[in-house]
Amino acid sequence: PPIANQAMKVYSFPFLLAATAESVRVLRGGPSSKFTMHDYLFNDGVLTDDDTNNNNKDGIKGRKLDSEHQPIGYRKYELKEVIEVEGRQGISTNGTHYFNSGSTALYTYDLEGNLTAMNENPFDDVEKSVNHLGDIGYYNGEIYTGLEWFEDGRGYNIQIVLYDSETLDVTRTFPWDSDSGQVECSAVTVDTDHGLVWMTDWSNGNYIYSYNVIDGSYNGKLHLRATPEMTQGIAFYKGDLYITADDGD
Repeated sequence: PPIANQAMKVYSFPFLLAATAESVRVLRGGPSSKFTMHDYLFNDGVLTDDDTNNNNKDGIKGRKLDSEHQPIGYRKYELKEVIEVEGRQGISTNGTHYFNSGSTALYTYDLEGNLTAMNENPFDDVEKSVNHLGDIGYYNGEIYTGLEWFEDGRGYNIQIVLYDSETLDVTRTFPWDSDSGQVECSAVTVDTDHGLVWMTDWSNGNYIYSYNVIDGSYNGKLHLRATPEMTQGIAFYKGDLYITADDGD
């Protein structure tokens, strides 16, 4: 169901805290690793119909992770392929192409890694002045981006700007709700289950912010506990949101 602005109640959000290959190896070390600890913290907050503890005094309904969900620290990953790309900010896909963002550019690659399109002036058709493009998402033929004028550790003129996935031209813009408390936009993703665009805030990771995927209306914000620091990326996959954070370097 839609998430109310005053009572954000979204349930299972395992998230990823890793910045470098070295930190990934450390964080996957075992039951006491930060990966596993954060996964347990979020699992503890997942509520069910018969949950009678104080966390569920309002009768909030949620879901428990099924048996196929392993703690993140114990999941196994295998490197399949490396594709070099121009942008260092974000990546998304529609299944036939990769969409890649740099701080001031957009690129498209086929699945073999060949560059097929680029827009190195993505701000030209944006009404408000911006100088930074972060992590991106894809939905229904459009690339969803979070643009801003980034200066002195915070963002100004924050907005969700959509680009045609074939031409990389601007199609429409969703305005930022300045009363939401968000002061920066480092990443966006599309939650296809609830029809939402989620935005992260690099300057203050206490909340992530949601907008309607069709008309861009502000929907509300979700309080993250524990709080990831310096959030840089977000992705939606099979009902869960995955958030990445950097170490400041």
